[in-house]
Amino acid sequence: DDMKLLYKKEKYRRFNKHKVHKQTLKWIHKAIKKRSGKKHADLDDANKAKCVSIKFPQNLFLSDEKEIIFEKLNHASQQNCVRLIFSKVQNISIGSALYIKAYVDSHKEKQDIKISCSPQNKKMREILQHMDLKKYDMKVSCKDVLCWTFRSWTKNNPENYGKLMMEEILPKVLNGKIPSNEFSNLASNLHELLYNCAEHAYTENDGFTGYYFIAGEYENRTGKSNKFSFAIIDMGQGFRSSLRKNNIFDKVMNKFHLTNDSELIKAAVDGKFNANPDDDMGRGTGLTDVRDNIKKIGGTLNISSDFGAYSYESEERLINRKNVTIGSIITVNLPIN
Repeated sequence: DDMKLLYKKEKYRRFNKHKVHKQTLKWIHKAIKKRSGKKHADLDDANKAKCVSIKFPQNLFLSDEKEIIFEKLNHASQQNCVRLIFSKVQNISIGSALYIKAYVDSHKEKQDIKISCSPQNKKMREILQHMDLKKYDMKVSCKDVLCWTFRSWTKNNPENYGKLMMEEILPKVLNGKIPSNEFSNLASNLHELLYNCAEHAYTENDGFTGYYFIAGEYENRTGKSNKFSFAIIDMGQGFRSSLRKNNIFDKVMNKFHLTNDSELIKAAVDGKFNANPDDDMGRGTGLTDVRDNIKKIGGTLNISSDFGAYSYESEERLINRKNVTIGSIITVNLPIN
């Protein structure tokens, strides 16, 4: 402000005397611009310093044993401002993309979340735009992205998910191929899984109640895998808290001698209980039927919640995670042939 005042006084004095010293005016004007620019630069540097950068690696898969995506997003959740950087990402599974999408939607009201990706990584920019994570105003032309079909709902917005699967999603993803009977049976299983998600994922006090479904051709580290994949994701309370809410957690853990979250998920897959407190733990058939149908087809099933994970890939495997899974994730991979 002092420099601006000096500039005005000098300009007024010299013009009034009809002795304009242009070089002096240029020097003062240049000094003002330099000082002003430095102020803006300082502010930009300060803002960048406050915003934590989360750089994702080349491969992003939910099944990665290093738990990279969970570690990165859990670290991000502890920040006020975070920048998610996808410039190096070359391969990403649809489950990973959807989990990031759900994370951003559920945290954007309480966090300042920025998304960035270098212009050179066109495929990832198309994926980010396709998932409605960032608008680049570009035409999506990547064949892999075009076959990814994802939908989102809220707790009070149910739908006939089986019909959606058979009439809308499968025709797009499989491009005219006719699914087998076993494959079709999974559509009814899907309806039950998504319905359970809508019913049990969130409490009445939750401000965010979104849940997501995505389907497409699965991608691994070598590219296309010739496998159809779908994932169901929510950012809700998870298996453990859902049981606590229904006052059957301790009963379940004690009756079946469960010690951790992975064993709890396996008990759910085995149909040993459901979340209905009036049914004496009853028998939920959704996950059990999914696993049985997957066995017939030769596919895989992965479920993550809290600090546990269950995996079926020709045989069962329980995984105790180092990083927590927000809500729950169910992913199914099936051979397209």
